[in-house]
Amino acid sequence: MDLDSERVSRFAGTLTADLDSILKALKDDYGWAPGAGSQSKYERIMVQEEKAMDETLPRTEKGDSYSRSGEELDEFRQRSRFIDLYLRYESLSKMRNVFLKPLEKAKRKVYAHFNELVNTGRTSCGSYVVRR
Repeated sequence: MDLDSERVSRFAGTLTADLDSILKALKDDYGWAPGAGSQSKYERIMVQEEKAMDETLPRTEKGDSYSRSGEELDEFRQRSRFIDLYLRYESLSKMRNVFLKPLEKAKRKVYAHFNELVNTGRTSCGSYVVRR
């Protein structure tokens, strides 16, 4: 499958701009940024969010820290701007790092294995290889 590198570049630019905007809001409004110290800052912010919402936020299995799971936090994103921004940041970061970066490096071709006849009647892609 030929790769439209111009389209990939446009998407990368849009995604980067969205990530920058979200990260700026997280830094400016909450003082949170990924990297060193982000876990302890996340915990402090979640304590504040829990108090502001007057609800118990989900914790990890051990119960010693707040969950970072999108599935567990999704129900709170409408009531907490921080949780919404955080989940959007994590989702877009994963999209960039797992899917977009390999496509940007490829420049030319993507070789994929498609499963045409799956139980749902849809086509699925089981694996792909990105080559230059």
